[in-house]
Amino acid sequence: MDMAWVRLAWVHLAWVHLAWVHLVWVHLVWVHLVWVRLAWVHLVWVHLAWVRLAWKEWVDMARKVAAGMAGMAAWAMAWAASPHLAPPSNI
Repeated sequence: MDMAWVRLAWVHLAWVHLAWVHLVWVHLVWVHLVWVRLAWVHLVWVHLAWVRLAWKEWVDMARKVAAGMAGMAAWAMAWAASPHLAPPSNI
């Protein structure tokens, strides 16, 4: 009878140990999955933010270049249309 209690205690201890190990591993796996998901979400959002910023910068630069070219074209057309700004005809 005494050995049955000892055996029952060891079986109980083994099952409790297995339950704790299982809980710890399940918790670690879930934490890992959550952190990996957060890392990927962070990576995607940071990448999208950089792409958006780069696109905005590129569009701003393209607009400035286009405005500069339009200004130069307007100046050239005005220069060509002004007789007092035109070069001498004997050149």
